[in-house]
Amino acid sequence: MLKIKNYNKLYKKDVGEWRIGRIDETSTSYIIQFNKPNGDKMQVMLERNGIGSNNGADYELWRWSQTSKSGAVAQTATPIRMMLTKEKIKDMNTFLGHLQFIIK
Repeated sequence: MLKIKNYNKLYKKDVGEWRIGRIDETSTSYIIQFNKPNGDKMQVMLERNGIGSNNGADYELWRWSQTSKSGAVAQTATPIRMMLTKEKIKDMNTFLGHLQFIIK
C-alpha cells in the first residue's frame, strides 16, 4: 500500500493552468482536486494499491475524460490512466510533471 507522508505539500501547487485546491487521503486512493480561476474543477486519483510486487509495484494515476465545469462526470466519460513507479511519485517535481501530462 502506497503511503505518502507529506502529500499535503502539493496543496496550492500550480500545474499548468490549474491549481491543486485540495488533497484527500482515503483507504484506497489520494484524491487531488484541481481548480481554475474561472471556476472549472477536475479531480485526479492516485490509487494506493500497487500492481506488481511491493518493490516493483506500479500505481495508477487516473481521471475521467469528460467532466462539467463543476467537476461532474459525463455519462460518456472514460478513464484516462497512467502507471507510475514509487520513484516517479517520490520526487515532487517529477510527480507534478506527470499530473500536468494527465490533465491535458
